[in-house]
Formats: sequence, structure tokens, C-alpha cells
Amino acid sequence: MAEGRSVLERRRSPLARYWGSAACAAISEPGVEVRELPFAGVLLLQCASGEEAFVERVREVAGVRPPREPNRRSGRSPACLWVAPGEWLLITPRGEDEGMAERLRSQLERRRLAGLHAVTVITDARVVLRVAGVHAASLLNKGCGLDLDPAVFGFGNCAVSRLEQVGVTIYAEAAESDYVIIVERSHAAFAFEWLAHAAKEFRFEP
Repeated sequence: MAEGRSVLERRRSPLARYWGSAACAAISEPGVEVRELPFAGVLLLQCASGEEAFVERVREVAGVRPPREPNRRSGRSPACLWVAPGEWLLITPRGEDEGMAERLRSQLERRRLAGLHAVTVITDARVVLRVAGVHAASLLNKGCGLDLDPAVFGFGNCAVSRLEQVGVTIYAEAAESDYVIIVERSHAAFAFEWLAHAAKEFRFEP
């Protein structure tokens, strides 16, 4: 636990300058809210061969089975997103990323899993934002070409896309009009400011 606190204390959000007196960066306009999920854990899981055995080992440790079908998401907390063949993102609650990574590596080593595989903590290289509200899809579609209608892109879907020329990974939460986007640290401030500017339109919605 002490080690976990130490890691969190060393981390600084690239959106910290937007926090003010709050505990995270946030945007609130009528019908839409954008909220940073500071230090939500992000693990990159990679497997070059022996994918089924790898998937099963991850399920045993994380309690969620990495989806084999493209652009699918499984689990809630943690959530596992398919992003490429043999590659997934595992999103963990704050402070649980390092411990999860160690348990996964230990299990893979103990089971002597054949083939090339890797578990990498990339939490500090990513920022996670939740976009929610009745205008959430409309806001994101100002800069993202995905069809985010809940009937098309609902719980269980994920995709790698772009938001106003910034690469993002996006997935739908259980509630309609509730999305999570993951953006690289170096682009986080641009994405946040773009969302803040684009959301101002909803002040004038009837």
C-alpha cells in the first residue's frame, strides 16, 4: 500500500493546471459534462503468439477476459479493450495498475506461457476522460467520425479513432450517452481545451 501511495504522489496530471480547487479537470455545460479520471490505470497487454492461453491467464488474474473480436470491450472495473490483433488496453481503478501488472507478469511467468508477450504500465503516458450527458455524442461527433448512436456504439463497443486530429481510444459505458476516451499525455491539454470550446455551443440549446 505504501508503494502504491508513493507512485501516486510522484504522478502529476498534464491537466493539473485546469484543476483549480477541484480534484480533477472538468467541463460542465447544459446537457454535457467532461470529467478527468485522474490516474486511472492503463495497462498495455501484448501477445504475439499463444493468444488463447494468454487471454485465459489474464482472465484468471484480472477477472475479465480480453475480447478476441475486434473493437470489443469486456468488463467494467477493470475494463479490457481490444485495440489491435494480439493487443489490448486494461483500464484499472486508480492506484491498482502497478499491482495488477505485477500479478499478471507473475502468473505468466509461473505458467511458463510460450510465445512473446508483455504487460506494460502506460498510466503516466495516457489521460482518461469521461464524457457524459444527453449531448455527449453530439459533442464528440464535432471532431470524431464514429457513429456514436447508442444503438450502434453501445456498451461493449470500443474503437481507436481521432478527435480533431488527435488519436484517441473510445469506449461506451453502460449508460446511454456516456463515453470514456483515452488520449496520449502529450495531446491531453489540446483535447481538453478543444472539448471545452466545442461544448460552449450547448449553452444556447433550448
